[in-house]
Amino acid sequence: MNKILLPIVFAALISTVSFQASPAYAGLDEIIDADGIATPNRGIPGSVEVQEGDPLTSWAGGIGGIEGLDWFDNDLSGTHTLGDDLHLEDPSGACSTSIRDADHDLGLDCKVLDLNNSLVDQQQVDCDFEGASVQGFACPAFNGPNSIKFHDLNGNGVWDNGEDIVLDVDGDGFYTNGQMVAGELLAIDSAALVIGGLQSMSVWMIPTVAGLAGAGVYLVKFRASRD
Repeated sequence: MNKILLPIVFAALISTVSFQASPAYAGLDEIIDADGIATPNRGIPGSVEVQEGDPLTSWAGGIGGIEGLDWFDNDLSGTHTLGDDLHLEDPSGACSTSIRDADHDLGLDCKVLDLNNSLVDQQQVDCDFEGASVQGFACPAFNGPNSIKFHDLNGNGVWDNGEDIVLDVDGDGFYTNGQMVAGELLAIDSAALVIGGLQSMSVWMIPTVAGLAGAGVYLVKFRASRD
């Protein structure tokens, strides 16, 4: 009996494999901040101005600027994570009350990003994006995968308050935050992905269920004929 059922089960498994889909997704970049010092939050989606495929500019080499954009690596990971903070501390730029002294002066320096309100007075800066690393800590990557870049909206070659700061996950130097389907770039919808996943699961399960059901029917008939 086992020799008779084995080909049927094997055929069901083969049909399962042939129905599985393998969708290809584009690398998904993340907006770190989109509204500058307007709020200490990310400013998404309302303030986002970067568009799919827009080129991103790197801070590599210390490109300069007058904003005094500094980074606080709160988890000391060397890469930007959700709990890390940003501020401005150059009075020549958008934050006129700031003091450029490589630490956070609470109430004077302007918060760009502080999602959990963790910045404290005199907290030392870990990286000056417009210059070089300070306080002995390394800056995050400015090129390659998981690098921090910005969208130079006005094309002046430096970051200005309010321009989108982006985590370039795939490191290609272009903003990508969509799903590639049949050559067309679509916006990511988490709910749609879940539904799509369930639908694709149901498709490839059909031949399996059918195959196993067929095997069961055959087994019943086989037992009946022997009785």
